[in-house]
Amino acid sequence: MHVDDVARVAAECLCEEHRALNLATGRSNSFRQVAELVAHQFAGRVEIAVTPRANPITHRHYDITNLIKAFPGLRLVALEKGLSDVHNQDGMVN
Repeated sequence: MHVDDVARVAAECLCEEHRALNLATGRSNSFRQVAELVAHQFAGRVEIAVTPRANPITHRHYDITNLIKAFPGLRLVALEKGLSDVHNQDGMVN
């Protein structure tokens, strides 16, 4: 979840009373998927080292129904855009 999304929802919650909310995107990404997205931000080839899995995969899905009901117009920053924005900030290395 992008920090801007967290800040926006937190600010709204300070202004109005809301039930308990799961602050999540409703989408599960594997470490491999995130690593590949990060690798695509850099020029040249980035090797992603894979190690044998020690435990079974556990995908965590959170119910964001209350979040959507409380903030029907909320549009979350996509992971791909958030990674691109951070990578393109001044001071980041290509």
